[in-house]
Amino acid sequence: MKKLITVSILILLTIAVPVLAGDFLGVPIRSGGQTLQAKKSFMEVRYDLPQEEITQFYRDAMKGQSDLKFRDRGDGLEIEDHGRRAWHKILIAIKENGQIAVTITQDSWTWIMGTLSIRFIGVFMVLLVLYLAMSTSTGIISRSIKAVEARGGGKA
Repeated sequence: MKKLITVSILILLTIAVPVLAGDFLGVPIRSGGQTLQAKKSFMEVRYDLPQEEITQFYRDAMKGQSDLKFRDRGDGLEIEDHGRRAWHKILIAIKENGQIAVTITQDSWTWIMGTLSIRFIGVFMVLLVLYLAMSTSTGIISRSIKAVEARGGGKA
């Protein structure tokens, strides 16, 4: 039994180590880059390759995946996840020294809760504006009806 467990752990480690080598939060990392920052929720890698080559690598890597939004910006490509992946955004941009920077960020609970609270408050602000507009129009209409009735008109 101990041999079976040992063999299965060794097989798992030999399979898992190469898979994790070029991966961050489930996003493939192209080899040949220089990692500038690597934190738990953020990674920045710079390349001395053409932007089209890096962009095509990520387009091919993400091909066929759902809930992704590709945005071509003037200075690069932004890939946003609208699903349940561990990462939130991949930003491919040209830096001032001509290098290509690939930045991968993880979802942040601060960003998520901030967005939800802004939407929550926004809904009630819209409802308040609608309430005030309807109250004002109701007051104007009721006064105009009373004025018409006071003149003796408006009844059929």
